[in-house]
Amino acid sequence: MRKRITRSRQLIAETLESRHLLAADPVLSEFMAANDDSLVDEDGDHSDWIEILNAGNSSAELRGWYLTDDATNLSKWRFPSVELSPNETVIVYASGKDRNETGFELHTNFGLNRDGEYLALVEPDGTTIASEFSPAYAPQVEDVSYGFPTTIVENQLVGDAAAARVLIPTDDTVDPSSNDIQGSWLDPTFDDTAGSWFDAS
Repeated sequence: MRKRITRSRQLIAETLESRHLLAADPVLSEFMAANDDSLVDEDGDHSDWIEILNAGNSSAELRGWYLTDDATNLSKWRFPSVELSPNETVIVYASGKDRNETGFELHTNFGLNRDGEYLALVEPDGTTIASEFSPAYAPQVEDVSYGFPTTIVENQLVGDAAAARVLIPTDDTVDPSSNDIQGSWLDPTFDDTAGSWFDAS
C-alpha cells in the first residue's frame, strides 16, 4: 500500500558552503545522498531523498517543476501536481524508480551520488533554476542530511550573568555503547552537588 508524500521526522542536518539560492518560493531545502538507515520508502528500501520547502508566504504548486542531477539536462524529472502550503515540505525519493503519481510517494528517475554531484530544482520553463547545489555538493556522510539553513528561532533559557550549575561528564559517566551521559541528572529532582557539577554564570 502506498503512503502519502509528506512526512515528519527528526534527522541530523548540516549546511553546505558551496551553494546558490535564487529567488523562488519552492527551494531545495535538504537532501540525503547516503541513506543507509534513515527514511524507508514504500518498498522498504532506504532510498536517498530530496526535500522541497515552500519558503514563501502563499501556496506553491509544483506541477511542471523539475529535479535534476545533470546541469546539461535541467528537465530530467518532472513533478506531478503537488501543492505546498507556506513552510510545508515534500519528500522526493532519489531512487531511480521514476514515480510521479499525485498523492503518493514520489521517486525521481535518478539517484544521488554520495561522492558529490550537481543537484537543482528547476522552474516549469525548464531553464530557470530555482535553487541548486553547484557545481556539486560535497561528499556526503552516511545517514546525515545536508541542506540550506531555514528559519532560526532563538530562545534564551538562562539570563545574562545568571547563576547556573553545569555537569562536566567524566569517562565513567558516559555509556560507551550509546555515548549517553548516565546518572541521576536525568531525574526531575536530580542532585547537582556531586563532584562533576560546577558553578557557572
